[in-house]
Amino acid sequence: MTANVNPPSNVGRRGRRSAHAFRAITHACLLLVMGSAVASDAICPPLESPAPAMPFWDQDTAYELDVKKLPSGKLSLSVVGDVVVIDEAQFATIVRAVDRASSNVGELVIDAREVRIAAPLSFDSALVRILAHTVVFERRGAIALTSQPSGASDGLEVSALRIDLTQASRVPIQVAVEAGSGGRRVVVRTEELLLGDRQRPGVAEAMLPEVIIRIARRL
Repeated sequence: MTANVNPPSNVGRRGRRSAHAFRAITHACLLLVMGSAVASDAICPPLESPAPAMPFWDQDTAYELDVKKLPSGKLSLSVVGDVVVIDEAQFATIVRAVDRASSNVGELVIDAREVRIAAPLSFDSALVRILAHTVVFERRGAIALTSQPSGASDGLEVSALRIDLTQASRVPIQVAVEAGSGGRRVVVRTEELLLGDRQRPGVAEAMLPEVIIRIARRL
């Protein structure tokens, strides 16, 4: 919008004097309005929303849990995340000592970049599958199936580029496998098995008794 501040040209001397006064008043008003706008910006500068603090993937321990019921009546648990830490704080319902093995879980699938097993996972009979870039067994971490092998399709499958046993207990995997036992399978596939100062022949077999360790370049 443009304001016309020019007076009519056919006015007398008094009119021209009034016109000069009119222009001065108008200019003063414009300066006042502009000054108010500048002062307002100085007092109340525009707010900038801070960028949300997103954790790096190796610090992100959040996960998604999907629970379904199997035809057998047992539960199927699926855990997906960047870093999945198996401990009492995160998985109180399935972290059990061997003498308190869970009997209502038939399947557990963990899919993550890194899986840290920091507490015992014990089931009487279940299919446990772990898919990850790195699997770390910490000092208290273990996976156990307490029932004797039967015709059930249970067992353990671990597929990872790296399995770290440097801090693990003497026997981190406690699963009995017998020839002709039926459906139970125990398979560990990895490109790199870290044993720390225990990196010598025969140690892996002693730590993972009766477990097939398959060093595969492609999983």
